[in-house]
Amino acid sequence: MSVQAIAGPRLDLDGPPPVAPRHSLLKTPGVVVLEDDLGRWLNGVNLIGYPEAVPLPWNACDPDATGTAIKEEGEPGPQAQFDPFVCYLPVTCSALSYPYLTEWSERVLEATYSFAVEEALVGKVAAGLTPNPALGDSNVTILGGGAKSPIVALSYLENAIGETGRAGLIHATPATVAQLNTDTFLDPEVLRTGAGQDWMFASGPVEVRISPMAITDLVESLDRSDNVLTFRAERWVLVTWDTALQSAVLVDWDS
Repeated sequence: MSVQAIAGPRLDLDGPPPVAPRHSLLKTPGVVVLEDDLGRWLNGVNLIGYPEAVPLPWNACDPDATGTAIKEEGEPGPQAQFDPFVCYLPVTCSALSYPYLTEWSERVLEATYSFAVEEALVGKVAAGLTPNPALGDSNVTILGGGAKSPIVALSYLENAIGETGRAGLIHATPATVAQLNTDTFLDPEVLRTGAGQDWMFASGPVEVRISPMAITDLVESLDRSDNVLTFRAERWVLVTWDTALQSAVLVDWDS
């Protein structure tokens, strides 16, 4: 039996849906602390950090020259200001694609907006976001004195976390993570792209607040001069982190 061609218009099929990466900042347990809420945090926040100190030993039987065992004085924790920003995904196409555009922008933003959050955290931000503290800003402490292998860089940063006496986060690019020994267990990392050499960071806890998703309507999106639509799916995001720990090591994964 012969196979005959059937004339007619092509069938429209949905492409493979975007899938969120397995390891990302927003999938790290405890990072997303508030979702689908429009609260006062949209005005920006003053972050009052916990004291950086660790417990000190004291022995009442070992007095100083005055005959009294002295306990040291403490200091307050770090303080910083953080402003929220909009994470958005634009999609532009002809008005003929109107039934698909809103779904495209919503699904892509939902799968990938952690990327924009991570870019803001490390300091790769657009104009207007620069006042926010970032892992790669001028306050960072550089460890190691030069480019290190990923596993050596991890050791430096784990020690920096250890000196705080509490848990911290390691932030690394996909290339850096791929070069780490296969027997090294890592929790989900903050991932960003890089080439040849990257920075690997250690920080204290990170918290992210996320608003509900909003999308522009048809009137806002249509350019009547050429019948082209540009839909934008958007979410407000506030990224805050404990600025008490901010260390980095330059990593060479290309040698």
